[in-house]
Amino acid sequence: MELPVSHQGQPILPVTVYEVHVTTGDLWDAGTEADVYISIYGEKGDTGSRQLLRSQKPKKFLKGQTDIFLVEAVHLGHLYKIVIGHNGLGSGNGWYLDKVVIKDPVTDLDYTFLCHRWLDNGQDDGNIARGLTVTDASTFPGRKELELKREETWAAEKWKFQTGNILQFYSRLTRGFLCLYPDSSVDALGDKKNKYGLFNVIVKKGNISVFRSHQIPHLALALVNGYATGKSKDKSCCELCIHLQPNGCAILESARNPGHIVMFNLQGKVADEKTGYAGISKEFVVHVKGVFHHGAIILLNTNHCQALTLRSDGGCSGAGQQQLESYWRVHKIGSGVCMFESVRNPGMYLKIKDGQCNGTGTGDEYCHFKIEKNWESGAVSLESVQSKGMYVGLLPDGQTKPVVNIGESNIFFYPKVIKFGWENLMGTPTETNQEKKDFGVSEHPPAKALGQTSQRPLVFPPSEEMRNPQGGEYPLPSSDEWKVSVLTGSAGAQANVTLWIYGDGGAAGPITLGKENRKHLFLPRQEDEFQVKLKSIGNIYKIRIELGELLNEQSEWNLQRVTLQHLMSKKTLNFPANTWLSKSDNDRDFVCELPLVEAGKPIYPIILYRVYVYTGDLEQAGTDSAVYLCIYGERGDSGLRLLQKSGIPVKFLKGQVNAFEVKAVSLGKLQKVLLRCEANSRSPYWYCDKVIVREDENHSEYVFNCERWLPFMSQGVIHSEIELYPQEFQTTQYLKRQEEANEGDWKITVVTGDFEAAGTTATVSLYAYGENKASGPIILGSGKHQLFNPNSEDIFKINLRDLGQLYKIRIGHDNTGNDPSWYLEEIRLERLSPLSQEEICLPIECWLAEDKGEGDTWREVAIRNPTKEILPRNIVEKLA
Repeated sequence: MELPVSHQGQPILPVTVYEVHVTTGDLWDAGTEADVYISIYGEKGDTGSRQLLRSQKPKKFLKGQTDIFLVEAVHLGHLYKIVIGHNGLGSGNGWYLDKVVIKDPVTDLDYTFLCHRWLDNGQDDGNIARGLTVTDASTFPGRKELELKREETWAAEKWKFQTGNILQFYSRLTRGFLCLYPDSSVDALGDKKNKYGLFNVIVKKGNISVFRSHQIPHLALALVNGYATGKSKDKSCCELCIHLQPNGCAILESARNPGHIVMFNLQGKVADEKTGYAGISKEFVVHVKGVFHHGAIILLNTNHCQALTLRSDGGCSGAGQQQLESYWRVHKIGSGVCMFESVRNPGMYLKIKDGQCNGTGTGDEYCHFKIEKNWESGAVSLESVQSKGMYVGLLPDGQTKPVVNIGESNIFFYPKVIKFGWENLMGTPTETNQEKKDFGVSEHPPAKALGQTSQRPLVFPPSEEMRNPQGGEYPLPSSDEWKVSVLTGSAGAQANVTLWIYGDGGAAGPITLGKENRKHLFLPRQEDEFQVKLKSIGNIYKIRIELGELLNEQSEWNLQRVTLQHLMSKKTLNFPANTWLSKSDNDRDFVCELPLVEAGKPIYPIILYRVYVYTGDLEQAGTDSAVYLCIYGERGDSGLRLLQKSGIPVKFLKGQVNAFEVKAVSLGKLQKVLLRCEANSRSPYWYCDKVIVREDENHSEYVFNCERWLPFMSQGVIHSEIELYPQEFQTTQYLKRQEEANEGDWKITVVTGDFEAAGTTATVSLYAYGENKASGPIILGSGKHQLFNPNSEDIFKINLRDLGQLYKIRIGHDNTGNDPSWYLEEIRLERLSPLSQEEICLPIECWLAEDKGEGDTWREVAIRNPTKEILPRNIVEKLA
């Protein structure tokens, strides 16, 4: 509640009730269930933070909805900005805010604040609150919003207008395609198969292009005296500006004579500006030819900034980002029928089966979709061939579900080609080696690249079901067929065994060895053989064997050797083991990695990775759920390992550090780890502080900071796993080498006061003075970067090489931001050298502010008295 001051019984300022119109964007999963707060700023102060509680709609902040709230406050005068955000709580807390309009009943003015951005920890820049400035009324907010939407549409659709693309222009008014005929005449009456309705794009600059007839190469679409016609493609009248509208349609305007536009009347004949605007068609839906050719890599966009994405759990969402996770490879099955295979997770196909729509298909008939093109919108719909009448559809939160076509846009996808496919002259799908190298499904990307991009441990399409050769004869071997021989030692195991095979061009797995007749497999001193198909994965260098489901819980398996033989060339690869695998013995693992052995030596060593998992010191941070870890390096990954044996009966307790060991064929330099924890009813969440991986071989240490809860919610989806990247890399074997690398490095800790107003929004800088020279300004950051908050310690690494003995520092800020005043408690400096350790603590305990303390935004602190004359005149002048 706000109360104005009264003077002589009359309020100085009126109390008014602002109408706050909040529009949620029309994107999938754009709504939120979190608590939303707003602060309104005007020339006479602000409202403070207000929760937007009571909307005129039964449910607030839904996709594409405008909610109206009433905010009572002392009149603020002219409004200039708002701060709006949410608390990140509740399911689906991410929010796409389109705009806020505030109506002032006192002045009868409307103030528009455009956003068009996500407020989501997992989207955009990760912020869940934004400051928005008012749109200047003189520029007409509606026009500015229209321009913003046009920019978004151009960013989403400009790929269509790349040189070499073949386009068709569809008129909604005439229900026909724009055609250019040999006599240079033009109309908008062609059908979809009319050969004169195809145009090749030649980009001139920006949004100016020439549209050359595909059938008549010397002619291009032109505007002459306001009329559309055909002209030589080299003439300037053929240069047309493309203006994309918010509805996705294109207007074609003469670049030489602005205002002249390609237009047709209701009868499909050429019109000009003299015809009048009644019954005139000047907008075209642009269609690209060849989108669904075999081998194409495409996005199935659901709007200008979202696409159909395959999640790590196999589910699909239309609320994904337009990135690698959303890339699909087209497999053409027949005329108008395709399959869609994930590029990031080869072997996983879009499918509809048993009332579910997801990405767990294997390439069978449930993955076949008929492509229905919607000429009016430029979209396509995907109808299941196996379940006729069922389409890939989207729920309001973006999740996929089989739906019936009832005319809703939730079955519309807007394809975008990342890489075009092709078909040979006989109509049979084909691929080139270059395509395989670029996006390989048949040939997987190099292991190094996979380590950087894969969300999950390397999992590629398994071969066909493995068979015991004793069950029947094989046909003649193909170039991708191998024989796997597994020799058991003194103890066998009645179990499922899983195999992964790694090459320098990719990997294959999981491959299950022996689902059928498993009682007769892996008996003592028996060699079992299986036939597998391996797509080209390059030169094989290691395998991984995992003991799966056991028929006898106490059984142990003595694995002696694994060999791979290429059936066509008879080349044999040896993987000696002589190891024990068990699920019941705490001293033994149930998974092992084996390197390829050539000339009696392994090509890569087996490395012991020591893994230290730090559980946070927060309330209820611990968990009794299973925790898994996968380590990625330059040479593939370790596979997803259960962190089970740590020597401590109860693991992952609050504030506890648990140590584990992971043995794997050397991964080279580590690049990331994947951490997985699935919730259970007893401990729904786990807070991980960090993971440290130490490599015994060369004493390397990698620190992976986490500092978050698992599982976590993003875009309305619960994620049980997270990728962590190394924060620091240290080699401790040679202290001298580290001393040279760290020469001049200092860690500086800046401590801000522990009361509410102590923090600053300004940019903080530091000068350091040594007996040899001075260094500065060294910019440490600002409140905009979430630094220098009350009761906080901010740590920085700075280099003061060649300064000599430090004798003073100078610290201060540029007095910018809403609240630049800063109370600095102390500064601590620590030299980051193992051979010359030095720590300095400098108490400050004063305000750096123009309106507090001594009225100065800078402070100098002496470390020690200099031992000689310091700073020549030229340095003094430079600093000044």
